[in-house]
Amino acid sequence: MSRTTTRASASAVLLPALTGFLVVRMLVLVAVLRLRPADADTPQGLLDPLLSADDGVIGRVAAQGYGGVVRTVDGGAFSDTAVWPLQPALVRLVGVLTGAEPSAASLEELSLAVSVTASFAAAAVLCLMVRATYGNRAAVATTWLWAALPVGASLWTSGPYAVLAALSFGSLLAWSAGRPVLAGALAGAAALTDPVGVAASAALVTGAVAALARGRMARASGAWALTLAATPPVAYAAWLADRRGSVDAVVTVLRSRAETEGGVRLLREQVSALLDSPAVVLVAALVAALAVGLVLSVADRQPVELAVHAAVALLLLGLTAPGLAAAGALSLVVVGAWMPLGDVIAARSRTQQALILTTLLVIALAWTSSGLPGSPWA
Repeated sequence: MSRTTTRASASAVLLPALTGFLVVRMLVLVAVLRLRPADADTPQGLLDPLLSADDGVIGRVAAQGYGGVVRTVDGGAFSDTAVWPLQPALVRLVGVLTGAEPSAASLEELSLAVSVTASFAAAAVLCLMVRATYGNRAAVATTWLWAALPVGASLWTSGPYAVLAALSFGSLLAWSAGRPVLAGALAGAAALTDPVGVAASAALVTGAVAALARGRMARASGAWALTLAATPPVAYAAWLADRRGSVDAVVTVLRSRAETEGGVRLLREQVSALLDSPAVVLVAALVAALAVGLVLSVADRQPVELAVHAAVALLLLGLTAPGLAAAGALSLVVVGAWMPLGDVIAARSRTQQALILTTLLVIALAWTSSGLPGSPWA
């Protein structure tokens, strides 16, 4: 197959996949605006309902640098160094390129723009990942499934998580395509978006070490992949330790974050609220679907990198933000579990596919409007 034919085939898959992704995003936007009506008198008023608390912190770090304290709605506080540096740097770069005012409010809006753009990039890369393993129909179905997940529907304005998804998926795709150096660079970048991004680095390092041990990769390529994947998070940890004058600075910062934002207290509140809410049925159904997807992924013998990525990401979520662990797992880090489920949906009739995806979309809209975990506008 020629390169031109391959590109045309990829475009034929990406078009319906991203169109469905866009439709979901627009419907969620309507739900958000109904939940938090916009002030149409000013451009800023139109954007306010879409901005999350994460965007505000990222905008402030991009404008003023590190050195502040993030205060949560329940009175908690943690160092803004818990906001890892890649998205603030991207926001600042976009601000310079577009000539935006270098204020926290202006850069907060640019953080939203970066997240929206990254969410579409993540969807496109996910589509190509599934296409390479399961085929065209499964690629489209999985992209729609990921878009319609209750938490995935609100991913595009959840601070660094859209950028994290795009880079993590890109690293896994590049690795599967036999481009280890690019995969290492993307994994290293993912590790600078959020503590959970270290999962992409861990997955790449595991794959590279295994490939080198089996003689399946040139030593030079393997060395570059390992260096590019591992150096950024180590360098950031060293910088943070120097800044705070403590070797265990990363642990201290993440423990502080875990005790406040997304921490154990929030997790307990969520569990208590869910037990008395009809939403517990939705959560149980999604966890069951996740479990089925994981079993299918093992049966399909997916690459070990996907399993390592999921395991490390879930571990990091549990350690750094247990109150948000379900949200992150369902929408982002266990992507390998949703791929075989997308393949199952693709094998159904068109009527059954439409029924399944419509049901998911209704659940997503209800989830977004309800203020359950994963809805950043709650």
